[in-house]
Amino acid sequence: MEILKAALIGIVQGLTEFLPVSSSGHLVIVQKLTGFNQPPILFDITLHLATALAVITIYYNEILQLILALFKGRIIVDKGGYHLSSKRFSYVLILIVALIPAIIIGVLFNDFIENAFNNLLIVAIGLAITTIILFLSKLFENRRGKINIKSGIAIGIAQAISIIPGISRSGSTIFTGMACNMEKSKAADFSFLLSVPIIIGAFIFKLKDIVSFDISPVILITGFISSFITGYIAIKLLLNIIKKGRFYLFGIYTAFISILSLILYFTGR
Repeated sequence: MEILKAALIGIVQGLTEFLPVSSSGHLVIVQKLTGFNQPPILFDITLHLATALAVITIYYNEILQLILALFKGRIIVDKGGYHLSSKRFSYVLILIVALIPAIIIGVLFNDFIENAFNNLLIVAIGLAITTIILFLSKLFENRRGKINIKSGIAIGIAQAISIIPGISRSGSTIFTGMACNMEKSKAADFSFLLSVPIIIGAFIFKLKDIVSFDISPVILITGFISSFITGYIAIKLLLNIIKKGRFYLFGIYTAFISILSLILYFTGR
């Protein structure tokens, strides 16, 4: 793999992992348009670690506080029932619950998901669904609620469904949070924090598929740096766009990409 290709794929991965436009869908389209082969597993894992690091860099303090809350937190039982020792401990438990649907779907339907990555029609349909979700998000712009166990489960289910190529993980999880009465920026924060264990989990799951380490360190470093930088920029950009109430505008772009996918599918590209 050439350095230019590594940088390009890293940029696509970094930008689309967090912007609500579907990273998986874009990688399929880029490979079809450029003739790129599926990148080696080791390279793919490297890019995902870079995007996870981008989230950790931005949310470092919050993640540290959540880890401490997980170890210090406790469930207090009294005559009136039970309650949790802190709000952060409650938040961590909701994050853990939200992870469960994606883990189940990822393990049970791994083969189907792998095959779906080669099907532009599925990508086009997934992008169309993302488009609808993004436009509908405009209806929930002014919600002021916080995360709770019910909204956490709903977001977890949305994340599991977004494993299908073309359905944006960030788009579907942020939309679901807003639809569950969460304030839009809080929904975005929860979505980004939820992405860290998912990305790391996917990294661990894919380790077994590494068949060769025969790839240049320069290629790995190039992909990692380009993915990290663009991932960091994408998170900051999306948080700013959400704050300004323009999240739904990404639907214009995903509608265009969905149509492009259909054209490529029917022309046999």
